[in-house]
Amino acid sequence: MFSAALTAQTGEIFSGTGDTALSGENLLSGNEFPVMGFQYNIFPSEFYSGDTVHMFCSFVSSAGLIEAPFARGTEEEPFYEDHNLTVYTLTLEEQEGVYSLDLVFKAWHPGILSFPVFKAGPFEIQLPELNVCSIIEKESNPGIQPLRPPEFLPGTDYYILALVILLFVFIIVAVALVIIGVRGLPYFVHRHTIKRRYRILRKILSKLEKQKEKIPVEEYYAVISRELRLFMERKFSLPVPSFCSDEVVKRLSAFDGLPLREIQEVFSSIDLIRYGRLPPDSVLSNTEWGKYIKNKNNPKATMYILDLAQRMENSLLKEDVLS
Repeated sequence: MFSAALTAQTGEIFSGTGDTALSGENLLSGNEFPVMGFQYNIFPSEFYSGDTVHMFCSFVSSAGLIEAPFARGTEEEPFYEDHNLTVYTLTLEEQEGVYSLDLVFKAWHPGILSFPVFKAGPFEIQLPELNVCSIIEKESNPGIQPLRPPEFLPGTDYYILALVILLFVFIIVAVALVIIGVRGLPYFVHRHTIKRRYRILRKILSKLEKQKEKIPVEEYYAVISRELRLFMERKFSLPVPSFCSDEVVKRLSAFDGLPLREIQEVFSSIDLIRYGRLPPDSVLSNTEWGKYIKNKNNPKATMYILDLAQRMENSLLKEDVLS
């Protein structure tokens, strides 16, 4: 058996094929034989870490150096393995002095891959270094343009246009809210004021009811008249406390939906009790006020006043809604 070493240096890549021409020579003295026409082909020509790669080499040397095809390794039991490289199979065949080397391997790390010296028959084969590509390096290659959104106008991307549209929508919504607020705020303020005045009246009449047994009858109805007039003054913006009963009804006739007859009846009845010194039961017996107390089975006269104030309040709120 001859003992020989075969080296290969990278030569010119054949255009469009991925083949590379190499030159080889025997490096061991005393066992020299010529090696000519060394070339290899890689499939795929550009590979990444983890790819299965086939490398085909051919060279011309003295015929008859191997008696039978040289084959080592399987997919289950690789021919060679380390942390950078796994060579699954290595096969060397000869036909009339032309030697064909077939290598199947995987590289596990990107960068320059250096092969160890492989012993194949009479040859110690040193394969050339190969470049294992990196996905990261390829994507960051300045020759590859990064993905960009489609241009709507020169220099303007879709997302910039979307931001402008959102800004306009925000401005329109803000202006609409301001307009609605400016127009609707007085209504909400007025509504809150009306309800607040009713709560004040209810609170005062509740305290009055607790003191009913401790004060004269005339004073009891005088407080009812005064608080109802103050309630109406704040509600209708009229000097109701200074009006007589007939004048109150006359001024309130300008407002729609008010129970004017019952309002007049309340003030007239209170005047008879206060100034005519008549008993409340006889005065109220033929009035809506008296019927309310009887039907409700509630002796509290203030409950009817609160009900009357509630109806006046509802009338004003309804008028505001229609406005």
